[in-house]
Amino acid sequence: MGGTITESGIHHHVNYLDYQVWQYMNKLKEMGVENNTIFIFCADNGTSGYGKGSPVSQKGTHVPLIIYTPGMNMTKKGLQDTLVNMSDMLPTIADIAKVKIPDSYEVNGESLLPFLTTNKPKHREWIYGYHKDMQIIRGELV
Repeated sequence: MGGTITESGIHHHVNYLDYQVWQYMNKLKEMGVENNTIFIFCADNGTSGYGKGSPVSQKGTHVPLIIYTPGMNMTKKGLQDTLVNMSDMLPTIADIAKVKIPDSYEVNGESLLPFLTTNKPKHREWIYGYHKDMQIIRGELV
């Protein structure tokens, strides 16, 4: 079984992740820092048989991203149908923290902050993914 603590199957994994997020949220409340904390939860490529190693490789680009910011004014709430890439996390966190990334540091991502805090309708036009010899470009490239 590969040393996991849940039974196999995506629903068991999701239930356990839900439990872990619940523990984090409770701990932030207990510490009194919930309203001064930004909680970012994201996954990378799903799980065995469903993620980027799946014969249906597009499933690997459908992973959750949750950004919980109770102390920050965001215009976007709930489920959003927008394209986001893992490379967007660094510029987003830097933007939130008001930290300038040096010009000499190559950044491939785009900050999500303008999308989250304004009426901007979408974040990215496209995203690119790959696994071994499979590639995918997802977007509205007409």
